[in-house]
Amino acid sequence: MSLGSVSEVELKGEGMLPFFIARIKDRDYNERNILRAGLDVSFKKFEREFDDSDLTVFCAAEGRLKHDKSNKSIIIFSSPGPAHKITYGILKEKFPDYSSIIWRDG
Repeated sequence: MSLGSVSEVELKGEGMLPFFIARIKDRDYNERNILRAGLDVSFKKFEREFDDSDLTVFCAAEGRLKHDKSNKSIIIFSSPGPAHKITYGILKEKFPDYSSIIWRDG
């Protein structure tokens, strides 16, 4: 498995969803931030996908998202600091047509 073959965002479902940001590095120290959100999503399951690869995975952030597809809006609930900035950047790039992507403490 290569670093480029891992999709950057997987957002499963609507409503309040847990999420995590995983930082993945290859052996040449190239890295990417990956966002996964959904009721059936867990960092431990995600991490196991890389057991037999040359990629290193660690959890960089976690929180909750409130996803509303019909209104094209996402509210990010995470601790202040770099976690919400990384999450915001990834979502803004992935969903440029969304009218509202904002952050709330929590």
